[in-house]
Amino acid sequence: MTYPLKTIKYCMFTLLISATTSTLAFEYPTGIPDAWISPDIEAPSSPSSWISEVENMYYIDGSRSDCSTKVAYGSTTEPRCYFPSLLAAGAYVEIHGGPYEYTNTVYLRSNGTQKNPVWIVGAQGNIVRMNLVIHGTYLYLDGLNIEGDKGISARPYKNIQTDHVMVRNTVITGTGSVATGTTGINANGGPGLQFEGFIAYKNTISYMGDSEAAIENDRHALIAGTYINDVWHLFNTTHHNGGDGVQYSHGGVNAHHFYYGGNISHDEGENCVDIKKANDVVISGNTCYNIEPSSSSQGSCMVVHYDPSRIWFINNDISQCTYGITSSGAKELNIIGNNFHGMKEISGEKHGDISSFQSGTAAMIYNTGNTNIANNTITNSVRGIAYQALAGFQVNITGNIITDLKSGEFTGNSPYAIMLKGNSTAVDNSNIENNLFHNPTRLYVGNTIYTDLETLVSAGKCDDNGGSCLDIDPSFFDSKNDFRITSNSPALDTGMISSSYASYEALYGKKISKDLLGNPRTFDMKWDIGAYENLNGENADVPNFEMPDGPSIISIDVLKP
Repeated sequence: MTYPLKTIKYCMFTLLISATTSTLAFEYPTGIPDAWISPDIEAPSSPSSWISEVENMYYIDGSRSDCSTKVAYGSTTEPRCYFPSLLAAGAYVEIHGGPYEYTNTVYLRSNGTQKNPVWIVGAQGNIVRMNLVIHGTYLYLDGLNIEGDKGISARPYKNIQTDHVMVRNTVITGTGSVATGTTGINANGGPGLQFEGFIAYKNTISYMGDSEAAIENDRHALIAGTYINDVWHLFNTTHHNGGDGVQYSHGGVNAHHFYYGGNISHDEGENCVDIKKANDVVISGNTCYNIEPSSSSQGSCMVVHYDPSRIWFINNDISQCTYGITSSGAKELNIIGNNFHGMKEISGEKHGDISSFQSGTAAMIYNTGNTNIANNTITNSVRGIAYQALAGFQVNITGNIITDLKSGEFTGNSPYAIMLKGNSTAVDNSNIENNLFHNPTRLYVGNTIYTDLETLVSAGKCDDNGGSCLDIDPSFFDSKNDFRITSNSPALDTGMISSSYASYEALYGKKISKDLLGNPRTFDMKWDIGAYENLNGENADVPNFEMPDGPSIISIDVLKP
């Protein structure tokens, strides 16, 4: 059948419009569940004409000499001087100019709803030098510039129920002072006032406190405290703060389901991530580096204390720390798909050659329950994995690449891929399978040093199918900087599926079967060893489909058949 050309051209036109107007969904880091709202949702637009007041829309510019303390909302012709304290559902506040420093702390209360949230939006060039306490419901704060050792606290001030709060695109910069520094963004509820739903997205927080001070100064970039659940810290950048990049629930009361994903944290005074007593914590897809020991920290990039339950470290890049991940107490711990490189021995190291606490270790775990360590890549460190086994628990170490280890720089202590010590029954029940060890193959299991796989297999480790582990160069793209495996790697298609993957999906409804770059682990139905999956013999990310640009001029010629 022959169709009129005008119909064909019309169909082509329709397809173009469809492609160019499609909106891609927000992409969360691997495994992180969706929040109640997309963090990148577009903020409302200001009125097209704002020369006179518009009800429930606030124009603030305290830097102008003609600003007024008498107008209710303000406008471009007569702006309001100060921030409003009580905001009705659907209110929109636009903050211009500054610096705002008319008081030490401003209290902003929102009566927003899910359908009609309150927005506080910073215009370009705004400067705020006051602490902000935000409380109430469905309040979204976007684009402020806060300086002078001031921060944001989301909490139920004066017993006002507080929930569903978002802070995004905000820059908080301190002076690096121990005396006056504070937390960048803090969120917590209170007894009988459970805080459900908090997002911190694409904020930059730095120099809150002194990261190089000789004394402890707990000036953290991000905190989620007590009586709070469903917290998303996504794609923030934090650095040179006196305390942690993020600290989770020192108090530990009703604190659960915290998601920290896609963030960059470095040069902090204590740790990038410090998990205290919060349960169901997911740390996914973050970059953490350059953490040094201090008076209040042993120099761990990420740390777990105080026996929280169900802690997950997934697909993080961790480098240049004294320890990569330390657990001094957790009930269930999972370390999945991370890339560890460049762990460093400290100059004052005093532990002996077979100590489980040697600095320069990628994963140091003690006083901890059942642990799964799977599909990680560990390079250029003194120790790979050190697990001090407790009676009644075990560790499963599967599918990891541990290679290019080094002796202690100051002690000369020997490198060990795995150090598995402690309760003898727990050591016997623990699994070491489908790992690749190289340069050197040296493990301490029970009370024995193993330097070859044959002897290890005879001892009941790496013995699946007569021998599941490898001792061979993993064939990285670049053994110093690029730890993806080539198409010739012996790690290709020789991995196994840890039970952690199914456990995670059962708990949180999300799959985590992706590598550190987001490539699917099941691309060819066979799993590779290590943190990176090779795609069909090619080392490439999953390609992103880009919509074609729409034409700048569209003309339709109607031709007769």
